[in-house]
Amino acid sequence: MKVIKVSEENRQRLLQIAGELQAKEGRRVTLDDVITVLLNHYLKERNQALRLTEVFREYQFEADPVPVDEMDKEIYK
Repeated sequence: MKVIKVSEENRQRLLQIAGELQAKEGRRVTLDDVITVLLNHYLKERNQALRLTEVFREYQFEADPVPVDEMDKEIYK
């Protein structure tokens, strides 16, 4: 185990999340559990965003630049 420093505000927020997880799971939840949940959530979201970027990369095409006012006219017909 290592000691990390967090602000009092973040400590309170972690404790609030721990309470919510404890109520949901019906078991004791540590701050380490909370940090694990938050990290897993962050990594999952980041990986989904990366996959989405790869999908869009497949559909890249070259087009001539269009002035913004022309785009607005087309969008807001």
